[in-house]
Amino acid sequence: MQSIRARTPDRRRRRLARLIGLAIAFAALLGARLWPAADGTVRAQSTLSWSTPYCGTQPRITSIFDHHHPSYLEDGILMLFSGADIASCGDRPGYDGHSGWDFARRSRDQGCGSGWRSGQHRSLVFAAEDGEVRRSRWQEPQTHDGRDAGYGLSIELDHGEDRGSLYGHLAALFVDEGEAVQRGQLIGALGDTGNSSGPHLHFQAGRGPSAHLASHSFDPYGWDRRYDAGPPDPPGFSDPHRGNGWSQRLIVPGQSGPACPSSCGIWIVDDASPEVELGCAAAPDCPDWQFDARGYGFGHHWVHPRAGKTDYVATYRCGRCGPGSYLVDAFVPSGASIANTHVARYEVGAELSVLDQHTEGGLWQPLGIFTFDGTPTVRLTDRGDRYDYSAEHSQKVGADALRFTRICDNLPPGTPRIDRPDEPGGGPG
Repeated sequence: MQSIRARTPDRRRRRLARLIGLAIAFAALLGARLWPAADGTVRAQSTLSWSTPYCGTQPRITSIFDHHHPSYLEDGILMLFSGADIASCGDRPGYDGHSGWDFARRSRDQGCGSGWRSGQHRSLVFAAEDGEVRRSRWQEPQTHDGRDAGYGLSIELDHGEDRGSLYGHLAALFVDEGEAVQRGQLIGALGDTGNSSGPHLHFQAGRGPSAHLASHSFDPYGWDRRYDAGPPDPPGFSDPHRGNGWSQRLIVPGQSGPACPSSCGIWIVDDASPEVELGCAAAPDCPDWQFDARGYGFGHHWVHPRAGKTDYVATYRCGRCGPGSYLVDAFVPSGASIANTHVARYEVGAELSVLDQHTEGGLWQPLGIFTFDGTPTVRLTDRGDRYDYSAEHSQKVGADALRFTRICDNLPPGTPRIDRPDEPGGGPG
């Protein structure tokens, strides 16, 4: 899960790691492939039937899939798709037993990948294939310190045909359990929740029921020495974990994702603006909204959560924006002592996004992309997350600025349309 490691000053090991990264990053695979199954028969493999979980240029890969027992079993072997054991490499791009691929938000030092993520799109996470949401919540157990467990805020999708995908360590969730999603749909935001040592997306493919996703993982990048258009070149022995034929080639390392949404205007609504209404169930007397001078612009407001029910609400309206499609980001104040809660609920019409306000601060975090038929309107409430998780009263929910970025091209599929955004009570209860 965690994968961000300090780099060694040894030039030879750095060069070896860079060559490994380049071999992965700049390869390409075209067309259908023939693949020997475990029983010796040959079958056609579909290629690129999944999309990438990111848009635009591939972000840096900080941990590869370990083909040798990828279930977090540390056996001293770290195996590439080619069958090569790179455990002895001093600066290896991964760690023993890793059952997925990790993508960093950004990095100047590209061991594998193509460089900086582009602006506001570096945290956006997309569904790799059509499917249904199995899970969208904190990884169990959901305790007051559950943010330190496993994959933290995470999403699992069921793609049918006994296949699923996992998106771990997220900062925000944009989809609900049981919801149908489309390939390329925006489903969450990359973060640093759970057992993680730095902001990244843990992307994993698996077979079977959700409870066995990790123990039945497979490599969506495939099990082969080569990634060009030539004939398949299997390593010469079965995948030690699943055997030939289990690792369907769905995505190519180095493959660019769909075009990122393009912007044509940005408006910021600060919590000190007249366009923001700080209210409560006992309105007009709402004495518990507190002010802190730290945060975006003129600081931010905060309130203690109220045991799972909605008592306090901050309503943001962007009157200057006008109808249209927007990427909405929330500014999270810096430092856990400022916001210091597991999640905050942002309601956009009938849509709901939950955002971690504890782990990372001093930056903009995405809340999703929406098409507004009227004035873009967002409600922040003090309730817990979508499954009635209640933060402790000692924690806080922070209300700071929202940023509305107009999307003028490359709108992701499945973008929610907000029919009546001007009704502040239109969100879920």
